[in-house]
Amino acid sequence: MLLRGRTNAAGWGTDCIAGGASSRHNPLRSMAGPEVLALGHAARDLVPGGWTLGGGVAFAARTAYALGRMPAVVTSGDVRDLTGQLPGLLKVKPAVTTIFENRETPTGRRQRLLARAAELDLEDIPRAWRDAPIVLLAPICQEFAPALAAAFPRSLVVACLQGWLRQWDAQGNISPRLTPPLTVPGARALTASWEDFGGEEVAAAAYCQPAVAFVLTRGRAGATLFWEGEAHAIPAVPVDERSPTGAGDVFATALAIRLAESNDPLAAAHFASQVAARAVATDGWLTRADLADLRQEQR
Repeated sequence: MLLRGRTNAAGWGTDCIAGGASSRHNPLRSMAGPEVLALGHAARDLVPGGWTLGGGVAFAARTAYALGRMPAVVTSGDVRDLTGQLPGLLKVKPAVTTIFENRETPTGRRQRLLARAAELDLEDIPRAWRDAPIVLLAPICQEFAPALAAAFPRSLVVACLQGWLRQWDAQGNISPRLTPPLTVPGARALTASWEDFGGEEVAAAAYCQPAVAFVLTRGRAGATLFWEGEAHAIPAVPVDERSPTGAGDVFATALAIRLAESNDPLAAAHFASQVAARAVATDGWLTRADLADLRQEQR
């Protein structure tokens, strides 16, 4: 059943379908395709007194919409947690919603994985969405394999490595999962945080590849773009920080959109840094008004 989410204060609702994509009367077959397709788990991020919606796809959908693009999200979880929470199109594979506990400490963020939704694969993605111009792979807990990137040969694919670089123990404590460099077939760009590598620059450097832009974000220290054998410093934009949560996902989404528009990884990375700065100066949820001046400069 197609559900229309209530329009919220940001002026949008969500078209949502729960369950499989192959239903005989599946309304997704008649929907216009998205401009930005984001794949991965949305999550309940626990906060004092409750929870807030997190996960790379949640930040991606709202950032894409704020940048004037129609987003679609393919995720897994409890549809009641997600309907009406995101702009654009939403496909939910029913399961318990992924839950994270996040704590900021003097030595960095500490996380626990308290619940994990179902894994995702190609069959969970509506066929009409598989030719989206931009595809953002945004796993947060190994919910699909990097090889899924090969399913989008006609799309510009950007992959956030974070969810593949995590492991967790029996208590859910998250730690870096340092493996040989992952292969993400067909990706135009990869993004990760230095925290994802446990601060190991050598492990991060292994992702520098010909013809693939790799951005290593460093929080307040900015980012480094590795492209065609050169390292380019991307300075952070000074702002009064309210919340760093989701900044890397915002950065990756803005990078993907500007890269599709300009075919210039360096210009796209500088633009993404500006958008991410706007996000950390808010609660992370950007609106079109927040980014109107930046978009005007691109015209």
